[in-house]
Amino acid sequence: MVKLTESQQREHVKGALGNLEALCRVFDEGSPYIAFSMATEVRKVLVDSPIATRLRGGLTFSTPVSSSTEYNLLPEMKLVAATISSSPARISFVHQAGADMLPTKRLAFRDWWNKDIIHRAGAAPIGASEPGTVFGNPEHHVPYEKRHTLVRRTFVDWVRNRLGAHLDGELPDLLDELQRSESMGARFGVGALSTLDGTLPMVVGPAAAMMRQVAWEVLDAYAVLRRI
Repeated sequence: MVKLTESQQREHVKGALGNLEALCRVFDEGSPYIAFSMATEVRKVLVDSPIATRLRGGLTFSTPVSSSTEYNLLPEMKLVAATISSSPARISFVHQAGADMLPTKRLAFRDWWNKDIIHRAGAAPIGASEPGTVFGNPEHHVPYEKRHTLVRRTFVDWVRNRLGAHLDGELPDLLDELQRSESMGARFGVGALSTLDGTLPMVVGPAAAMMRQVAWEVLDAYAVLRRI
């Protein structure tokens, strides 16, 4: 076994940041599935080694600011926005840093990674026939405090372990829904084409756009340390 010097360990983190930046460029050039490979590099930068833990100390991480209320029956997805085009008809999800629709604030790493809720499921039960949509009968609504939520740590681990480092034969229900165009719960359509029945083609899915946003937040936080 060879013990790496601190300088060598820093070079590995710097390399992971460079890999992440390169993956973002590939994503932005029109290859959305590359997003799932970002999760491995994000973990290398943040949590997979003692040097990563030391380097992130003192950094703050950007997060979009959005309101959350029990009266909202639709899913809350603060990391992404939906864009619709008519020529050709299609829907695409965009990371918030690219959409620039919400204000932001900065959090310490532990709050950003472990506590900040990036997705809250809607009032319809997970696995409903039309994911994200709300049933008309209030008795069927999932209470606000029992709706599934995601933080970045869980989301990145899901993406890495189920879609990134290797392709798993099974996906958590919520991650599966986050790959569908109807996951926002609202109907988006162009003419007769709709997200609720899957007829409106999707270019970039919600989960890929969410991973792109997390990658942006990591690169933004480490901008002050890019010469490590």
